[in-house]
Amino acid sequence: MKKALQITGISAILTLFLGCSDESAKLYNTWSLTALSDSGKVVDIAKAEQPATLTIEKSKFNGSAGCNGFFGGYTLSGDLLKTTSVGSTRKLCAPESMAVEDTLMKLFADTSIAFKIQGDTLVLEQGAIHAEFRTQVPANMTQPLESKEAELSAESGQAQPSQTAQEQTPQEQAQ
Repeated sequence: MKKALQITGISAILTLFLGCSDESAKLYNTWSLTALSDSGKVVDIAKAEQPATLTIEKSKFNGSAGCNGFFGGYTLSGDLLKTTSVGSTRKLCAPESMAVEDTLMKLFADTSIAFKIQGDTLVLEQGAIHAEFRTQVPANMTQPLESKEAELSAESGQAQPSQTAQEQTPQEQAQ
């Protein structure tokens, strides 16, 4: 019982903290590319050698453009991401992967990118380029703290499977 109260208290505190966060904090996530177009022409992201991803942290970003990794810094100004110091690795990949990569690199190339978040989708637009990303890990976390994977033992600090009341010994139920 004591552990359940501790977990409930921690969960309530995290909910308050996350609920009060700045709107831009929703950007801080790892996103997977789901749609990409340039001048109205759809870029086939399914043919890239690896999934294109974007991880946004406070003042910096990085990811995979389907072939190479990329990185850079940014500042926020309203609904604009102003990217700076954008770079990437430069290995040669199949033309289909390079089409995805070239379009993403044009999108992020030291410029201002309009962004909006709609549920679990991040939409980025710059010039004729339109990109949509979906969160890999929702901003409100994927598992409640009560889940078996997330429960921590107060004594050891190690993850342990939770026990239901039926699995607990009478001594554990009394605690």
